[in-house]
Amino acid sequence: MPKGLFAALLGSIVSECQRVHGMSFSDMETTTSCISTGFGRHQFELRQLLECNMMQLILMVDSPLLVVERLLELMQVAAGKLTPSLRFAICIHQDGGACRHGRVPTLPTGSLVVLDGEGGLEQRLTASPPEDIKVARGQRLSAREATNCFGQWLMPSGLREGYHVFLSYRWGEFDTELVKALFSTLSVAVTGEGQQVHVFLDRNRLEEGRIFSSDFAKGLIKSLVVVPILSSAALDRMFALKCDSNVDNVLLEWTLIVVLLARGHLKFCYPIMVGEVKEDAKDGKFISDFFKDGGIDKLPEIVCSKVADRVNELLVENGMAPSESVHTYTIPCGTLSRKLRVLWACQRGR
Repeated sequence: MPKGLFAALLGSIVSECQRVHGMSFSDMETTTSCISTGFGRHQFELRQLLECNMMQLILMVDSPLLVVERLLELMQVAAGKLTPSLRFAICIHQDGGACRHGRVPTLPTGSLVVLDGEGGLEQRLTASPPEDIKVARGQRLSAREATNCFGQWLMPSGLREGYHVFLSYRWGEFDTELVKALFSTLSVAVTGEGQQVHVFLDRNRLEEGRIFSSDFAKGLIKSLVVVPILSSAALDRMFALKCDSNVDNVLLEWTLIVVLLARGHLKFCYPIMVGEVKEDAKDGKFISDFFKDGGIDKLPEIVCSKVADRVNELLVENGMAPSESVHTYTIPCGTLSRKLRVLWACQRGR
């Protein structure tokens, strides 16, 4: 483990807890080799084990995936700054990782099972014959047995049966960081029934090698609430769109959202509007007013026929009737066109 890696990761965790979850430094217990804190209600402890070149993650919740996912992302950032070529993985004790009677061993005993990455259990569960998965030395399990033992640690493959929130945005430095923070904040929330809020974020939920638009459409149709990021950066590419332009995925998502809202298929839509980001602003106001300095007024009043066609294809793919009016939806123009009026009305009226 490279020198300084744990300190870098610890700093990232503290920043995440303060910036995203509203914690103060006094809410955490920290030393140079350990931090005890939480992402919302998901409490955990991370220790540096110098004796075996590892970090030990102890979770005080029954659903560990949210913490594991976020810590892997923070680890990737920290490692990228120190040793870009460093490879790391999550390992679980061969008994499934449960600490019997709450007793956490100081050092790992027995065999550790690598879960993620090349050759990890996640990969072997999909590639190996069900009856022949070598989990540890002298231990072979069927796919069913391995899933039962390690299931709570395994990243789910494919889409969930449903999502509470769907995040729609254009990939970009500021918008991506904003959405990651939203994802982290919402994912640690719980519903009135005590269920963890499930959030759809493409980077976390879509599998490589699949048709992007088909999978995001399924996720959107299975969602209750949609949160589109209507930013100047998201709209910039739309200036160049023509009637016969290729499909713009953000415009495709927004158009599908409008159709689903009109049919009452989505429960709520809460757009977040972000103006131009000015990182060199000296007055502290680094985000301009979304409705000033040009904003959406400059967008052309055209119908992107390929987007409209693809929306209807996606509706049919998901067992829904095509939209008769989708070919009348334009890229927003003037003050607030029909498309943005629907989103804006849902934000203000509900």
